[in-house]
Amino acid sequence: MTDTVQIIRDTLGHPTFAVLPMAEYERLVEAADGAIGVRAFDAYMANRPETFPDDVAEHLVNGENPIKVFREYRGMTQRQLGELADINQAYVSQLEAGIRTGTIEVLKRVAEALHVDVDDLTS
Repeated sequence: MTDTVQIIRDTLGHPTFAVLPMAEYERLVEAADGAIGVRAFDAYMANRPETFPDDVAEHLVNGENPIKVFREYRGMTQRQLGELADINQAYVSQLEAGIRTGTIEVLKRVAEALHVDVDDLTS
């Protein structure tokens, strides 16, 4: 294919343009589009948000406490969540029962321990 490509040079002799057959141009465009699509897919896969099963969504929609729902989904006990969030088990129990609302700092630590956004716990 190189014998059908014409190189146009500037006044200093540097290559500035390449003229190539339309079929080769279209092949290159298609290859580039494919590469862009692959890179976009790879970026999505690397950064995609976690999704949750329908039963988790159902518990949340039914008004169950999100801390409890996400804790149970993660397979944690209240004690384990408390240790990860640096609060005691009784505090976790009170948060889940709605007796206490928790400060923003506590909710941030709980969210981090549960690998969710704070908004997921307060919506």
